Amino acid sequence: MNKKKCICHLGPGEQSPGGMLSVIKSFLKNPFLKEYEQIHIATVSPTRKITTFLKGSLKLLYLLITKKVSLVYIHMSEGGSCYRTMVFINLCKLFSTPVVVHSHGSEIEVWYSNINKFLKTKFNNAMNKANAIVVLTPGWVCFWKQIVRNTKKIHVIPNYVYHRDYQTRTYLSNGYLNILFLGYIGERKGTYDLIKATKILVDSGIPVKIHIGGNGEIEKCNQLIEKLHLIEYANVYGWINKEKKEKLLNICDILVLPSKYESFGIVLLEAMNHQLPVICGSNGYSKEIIEDGHTGVVAPSEDAEKLAEILKNMYDEERLKNMGDKGYKHVEQNYIEEVVSCSIRNLLELLIN
Repeated sequence: MNKKKCICHLGPGEQSPGGMLSVIKSFLKNPFLKEYEQIHIATVSPTRKITTFLKGSLKLLYLLITKKVSLVYIHMSEGGSCYRTMVFINLCKLFSTPVVVHSHGSEIEVWYSNINKFLKTKFNNAMNKANAIVVLTPGWVCFWKQIVRNTKKIHVIPNYVYHRDYQTRTYLSNGYLNILFLGYIGERKGTYDLIKATKILVDSGIPVKIHIGGNGEIEKCNQLIEKLHLIEYANVYGWINKEKKEKLLNICDILVLPSKYESFGIVLLEAMNHQLPVICGSNGYSKEIIEDGHTGVVAPSEDAEKLAEILKNMYDEERLKNMGDKGYKHVEQNYIEEVVSCSIRNLLELLIN
């Protein structure tokens, strides 16, 4: 029996919960990739950053020296993650090991525009040594074309969710429009714009409740809710586990992610997969994964009044159901594990075999 070829994922570890770690875990347990042995080396942590990086680098070096790894798959965001990725790429190339860079960072464009010419050159050189760059939506290709000379190396592969059977569900069941926010609580994700929009809705007599789940600026969020006299209309849960997330996706009517900037927005897929209409911000690339007016609505980023107007129009059971059903079908056709895994497998086979 031939030994399985090994793919080594580099990225955040268990101490850094979030989107990238979720993607890594989805790769590791993907049944459509079972012909490969997949391992994960943590290369960054929120506290022992240097120690984690050095330990991770030594583990990778051992795998490269002993030829126990066939491909290195680097999950990259922005800032320090880009510098670590440059080191890992150059290390892998010393041993002629194929490298994939999976770009997750929502703010990598801002980071890249702010670094000096010397660092841009170093970064560009490293990225051109990679065998493939994976981006999440077609819009990201434009950014990477200015960096990668051989544009055939750029592959659009979105994040995915798991198939979920269609469920018969009701909307506005308690008379309220239950709005769900999932993500990092703070300015960049548009949390405070959503709270201000909720204030406008309450003042105009729309029965509404907001449910906010995520880590981040929890105290500041609660302070704004108290200041706007919204305590009876808002629930702030902090970081929530899988079971709590599932419960919220089942009891809420709509998910809102009004980010100032977003690289993808996996929670939008999770919501549509639960037949929830979604609202996303106009800045960034999350708008590319919904069909405006059909599976969700694209709202102008940083505009609480416009967001409130859109939400007011969503207080309609039939509209919520129609949009939720269309979103579910959209995800089933384009973003479930089985569909996206075909693209992943094709890329891995191309580079390894």
